[in-house]
Amino acid sequence: MSAGGWAVDPTPDTGTGIDAVKLDARPAAGGATTFLGNLTYGGTRSDIGALYGSRFTPSGYSGSVYDRLRPGSYDLIVSGRRTQTTLFDVSSTVRVSTTALSVDTPLPNSHVNWTFPVSGWAVNPAAVSGTGVTSVTLRAFDADTNQLLQTATATYGGDRPDIATAYGASQFEWSGFSKMWTFAPGHVRIDLTSNDATGAIETTSRTVTVVQSNPQMSVDTPANNATVTQPFTIGGWAIDLNAPLGTGVDTVHVWSFRNSDPNQAHFEGAASYGASRPDVGAAYGSQFTNSGFNLTISSLTPGNYQFNVYAHSTVAGSFNLVRTIYLTVQ
Repeated sequence: MSAGGWAVDPTPDTGTGIDAVKLDARPAAGGATTFLGNLTYGGTRSDIGALYGSRFTPSGYSGSVYDRLRPGSYDLIVSGRRTQTTLFDVSSTVRVSTTALSVDTPLPNSHVNWTFPVSGWAVNPAAVSGTGVTSVTLRAFDADTNQLLQTATATYGGDRPDIATAYGASQFEWSGFSKMWTFAPGHVRIDLTSNDATGAIETTSRTVTVVQSNPQMSVDTPANNATVTQPFTIGGWAIDLNAPLGTGVDTVHVWSFRNSDPNQAHFEGAASYGASRPDVGAAYGSQFTNSGFNLTISSLTPGNYQFNVYAHSTVAGSFNLVRTIYLTVQ
C-alpha cells in the first residue's frame, strides 16, 4: 500500500509550515493505533504552489507501507508536524482495506524451468461478500537490471477450500489465482499485486532463477525387443544437464502397456534412483554420477509389452522425458 498527498500550514511567513509527515493506522472496528513510519516530505507539488504560492510547491509527501498491516479495514491517519508548534497537530484520515496475498509457486529464490506456473490466493477479509478481490496483476523484471520484461493478469477465481476454512467463511473459497509464464534463462523478479473493488491493493514479490530444462535418459537393460523371463530389471540412468546442483532428476516411473490391450496402462512403480554411474559422471560431470535407476518387474501376464520410462526433472518440475522399449515377457 502506498500513501501520498500534500501538507501545508500557511501561518508562517516562510516555507511550507510543515517539516515532517508521519503515518498511523487504527483498526476500523476500534483498537490501538499503530505507528507505521515517517513519510518522505518535500516532493514537488506544482498544483499546490499555484494554488497557495510558490513557497508551498515542495509540499508533497509519499511512502510505501507494504506488508506493515495485517489484512483488514483500517483508518489511515496522516499527520503533519507544524514548524510553529513542533507538534503533529494537523492530520487527515482515510479508511482503507488491505488484502491478503500469498504466493504458493514458485518458491522464493528457487530454480524454475523456462515455462513455469505462478499461483497462490488473494482475499480481502473485510469484504462483505465474495472474496473482495477483483484481479491479480503481475509484472516481471530482470532482477539484475530492473528492466521490465512482461506484464500480465493472472486467472483469478480458482477453488481454494483451504482458504475458506482458514478465514471461516465460504465466500473466500474461490480465491485462487494462476498464470503460466515463459522467460528466457536468467534472474527474474515477479511483482504481484491484488486489487479489490474499493481500490485496496497488496503487493508481494518472488525472485527466481529461470533455467531451461535439458533432460537426458537411457534405458540400458533390457535391450529393446528382447525376450525376458520374470523377474527382470529395467535399468538405466536419467539426468537434467541444466540442473544447478545434483543430477536434476529425483524420480523415475515405469508404466507398462500390453500389446493386446494398448489402451490399458499399468503403473509398475517408482524405480530405485541414485545408483552410482561413474560412466555418466565421466561423460557429463561428477554431479551426475549418482543417476542410475533400477526397477524389478515380476508379476506380469506373459505376452508382448510396451514399457514407458518417465524421468521427473527437478529443473522443469515435471515428468518431461520418456523412453520406450518393447519386450516379450515370458
